[in-house]
Amino acid sequence: MKFVLSHIPQIPGDKEKLAPIGRNTEAYQKMLAEVQALVLRADELGFYGYGTAEHHFHTEGYEVNSQPMMLYTKLATLTRNIKFIPLSLVPVSTNPLYVAEQAAMFDQMFPGRIEVALARGYQARWMQTMAQQENVTSGMPGSESDTRNREIYTEYVEVIKLAWTEDAFNYNGKHIQVPFPYEGIKNYGGAAIARRYGSPGEVNDDDTIAKIGVVPAPYSRPYPQLWLPFTLNPQTLVNAAAEGYNMLISNSDPSKFQDFLELFQKTAAGVGRDVELGENVCPVREVIVGDSYDEAFDIAVRGPGQVFYDYFQNFGFMENWRRPEDDPANFPLMFDSPEALAKRWVDTKFILCGTPSDVAEQVDDLRTGHGIGANVSHLAYQQAGQGSLPPEVTMRQLERVSQEVFAKFM
Repeated sequence: MKFVLSHIPQIPGDKEKLAPIGRNTEAYQKMLAEVQALVLRADELGFYGYGTAEHHFHTEGYEVNSQPMMLYTKLATLTRNIKFIPLSLVPVSTNPLYVAEQAAMFDQMFPGRIEVALARGYQARWMQTMAQQENVTSGMPGSESDTRNREIYTEYVEVIKLAWTEDAFNYNGKHIQVPFPYEGIKNYGGAAIARRYGSPGEVNDDDTIAKIGVVPAPYSRPYPQLWLPFTLNPQTLVNAAAEGYNMLISNSDPSKFQDFLELFQKTAAGVGRDVELGENVCPVREVIVGDSYDEAFDIAVRGPGQVFYDYFQNFGFMENWRRPEDDPANFPLMFDSPEALAKRWVDTKFILCGTPSDVAEQVDDLRTGHGIGANVSHLAYQQAGQGSLPPEVTMRQLERVSQEVFAKFM
């Protein structure tokens, strides 16, 4: 298996006392130092990749990586082998050509050390503000915003891939035109030099810009490996399988996970791609070890349990772990304590928790698709507790999980 360290960067410290902690420079520097130390150690331990999510304006101190590519650039200069996999960039909130340029530039600076996950985005506060549009966030399948978000996202990803693969191209979509306007940009002053040295077809004989070429092209050909995060809508998984993307799957219910593996393989086969069961699939899991189950569960409660209880469950994330016996009126699914939330995650195998030998058995069970003969190719080791737990605890977890569990599968 290939192991990816996944962070949800959180600023450490007393959030109430230091509010707005996201704008507190001393606290932010502590967060950057914690993240850097963990990534450098992950590189030494043989992790395949590292990734964080893109989020903006979170002055409360959760999910505070507004410029992931800048962070990766610094970390790439300090590490040797680890790849950087934005988990994820959100093209709907910006211009997809800018996203294409960022990733291609990093790929040229650090050849072959980037893979790119492109998320649809769920946070209205920053997505609407950045995009200057309403109804641009993903959400419950069938909702107006979710439908519109997917429509924009599909066009933007098409544009990103064209920008990476074509020396010059045009695109006439509902939500984006390349160039703008699509009919052309007239009276371009550099027409003669562009016709002479640029890409064929960029400039018409009447000095009109007819196509756009993005510089640089990516080092990786045809472009870096693409990833898609899958949360609620199965259409995302189907799209990923059809397009040859790697699939990030957070839902951990064993029977559903088995269904996802089989649907991914079946969809890929339907478009002529021969994919083994579990290939190109990356479950996202918290992995927590201790000298006893109780010790590990205590870390689970104080780390990811607390973070998701305080913050993420408010956005509907726990719907992934709803059970038939849960009250339908409790929507989105909310838990009344970090302990209850962490217990649900342990029961549904999102938190792999216990002694190293117990957790190794859980990882092996996951690798096989819970006994259906799969060979899951990747595992994203989520450390949501960074910032809530003391840095020495998160570092010790990284080392123990890597050396006492993951080493058996590398």
